[in-house]
Amino acid sequence: MKIKNDSGFTVIELIIAIQLSLLVVGLAYVSYKFSSQLMQNWEEKVAIEAHLLTVSQSLTRVIAQIDQLQLANEQELRAVNASGDSLSIICVDSSLYINDLRVGNNRIKLIKGFIDYYLPAKQVGHYSMPVEQVSLANLKAIDAIKCQLTFQLRDKKHQLAVFSRFTNHPQSIVQ
Repeated sequence: MKIKNDSGFTVIELIIAIQLSLLVVGLAYVSYKFSSQLMQNWEEKVAIEAHLLTVSQSLTRVIAQIDQLQLANEQELRAVNASGDSLSIICVDSSLYINDLRVGNNRIKLIKGFIDYYLPAKQVGHYSMPVEQVSLANLKAIDAIKCQLTFQLRDKKHQLAVFSRFTNHPQSIVQ
């Protein structure tokens, strides 16, 4: 009678076990890299949306406080609120300034920004058309303001448009 020796593994069994364990480790690594990339993309999206929300709220707050307009052009809006405090929105040098404070950070850059002004329509039933520059004589006639901004985070562009209509027409200050 022959005695069978079952005390070890054959070379084929070891190779198959190593291959299967390498496959499991490889799949775990790919899954980890994929989920970490998803988390990074999600964190960037949350950061840009939080930034856009902050900018939108700040612009809306400033525009709502306008009592008297001083200057209105494509890159700059200067005004005064009811208590006499200065208000400003400036889009220049790839930066946005609201009340002389730079909005944004080094990761999120303003690549384009401009302000459109809407004057009353000349005929009933027509819509007012946006203008980029408002003469001093027409400052008090502005119906609405639209700030259009394009921000960039890495290679993705994000657009923000804030439109605000005046219920009480602001006065104009001619300097």
